[in-house]
Amino acid sequence: MTWAMVTREVSTSITSSQTAAERLLDEGVLTIVEAARWEGIDISSKTALRWALAGTGGAKLESIRIGGRRMTSRAAMRRFVAAQQQDRRREPAAIGREAADRVLAAHGLPRGAGRD
Repeated sequence: MTWAMVTREVSTSITSSQTAAERLLDEGVLTIVEAARWEGIDISSKTALRWALAGTGGAKLESIRIGGRRMTSRAAMRRFVAAQQQDRRREPAAIGREAADRVLAAHGLPRGAGRD
């Protein structure tokens, strides 16, 4: 497979009958780390695998396995990042007082900072 074949992106409309694998192949597959770097995200291979298998931030990265390697596309990486941002718009989860105190202390803020 040549570099041009790997990085090509096909701008076709995706039908609902198309599988995730077909969509990723049509978009042009890269390793997850390569796709992330194309989008300006520097991640380790361990993080890449976690995003694909378990997800994070309420989103899971679309991926397929080819020859024992997890692959995705640049477009799938953009969808994953966008899905994470949508999830963050929700109300933040409450954290315990001790955890909140550690976060405040790490930023050099006194306990109760930001309260009126």
